Amino acid sequence: FEKLDRLVELHEKYHKQVSAAVAREEDEEEEEPRLKYQRLGNSVPDILKRESASSVAVHANFLAIGTQGGWIYILDLQGNEVRRFASHTAVVNDLAFDREG
Repeated sequence: FEKLDRLVELHEKYHKQVSAAVAREEDEEEEEPRLKYQRLGNSVPDILKRESASSVAVHANFLAIGTQGGWIYILDLQGNEVRRFASHTAVVNDLAFDREG
């Protein structure tokens, strides 16, 4: 019975340690990440008045917006339209840039 008593004792000790650890985790609040953002201006509000955006792709130097009407707009990072394409007759569901842009 000594072994059984020792097992019960170890189990209770382990249970208390786990309960204490869970309580500490619940007490610690996770801090929300602080994000810096800036609303895109320039051409973007005009584009979004005419069209509904259906996809977006981001590159280090550019931003692309695909629309429900099949248009693709290439913008600089300040939101100025650089180029547009109307080669699609359906919704633009996905956009991607290669490494070169």
